[in-house]
Amino acid sequence: MELLKVIQQSLDEPGFCRTLGIRAVSWDPNKRSLVLRMDKKADLEGGAGPGHMHGGAVGAFVDTAATFALLACGVENCPTANYRLDLLRPVFESGVTARATVRRRGRLLAVVDVDVIDDADRLVAIGRATFAILD
Repeated sequence: MELLKVIQQSLDEPGFCRTLGIRAVSWDPNKRSLVLRMDKKADLEGGAGPGHMHGGAVGAFVDTAATFALLACGVENCPTANYRLDLLRPVFESGVTARATVRRRGRLLAVVDVDVIDDADRLVAIGRATFAILD
């Protein structure tokens, strides 16, 4: 089965990712880069007022994008050890797209960088996740 379909099936399983409504967009094996999409939903709005996406939703999106980019590279059994999120601007009345790129895959750790872009093509957040490789 095509890799993006497998990723989408995992995202659609009941649970948190399904609640976020994340969709798999593209995978570039040469760049080890996965693109995911999360549309604007009222359930994702935060305390800044109507139309503002909650920063926690953006953080969960970054962690999810990084995880699935690593899984797309064939790394399994790799829990998130740490992730950092810099929220650069508010997401208002917009969905977001994440580009997660695997920077390093070592024997014990992997590092993935994530850029989050809004519908106006503005960089709204950047993240970096470190994963423990248990296999």
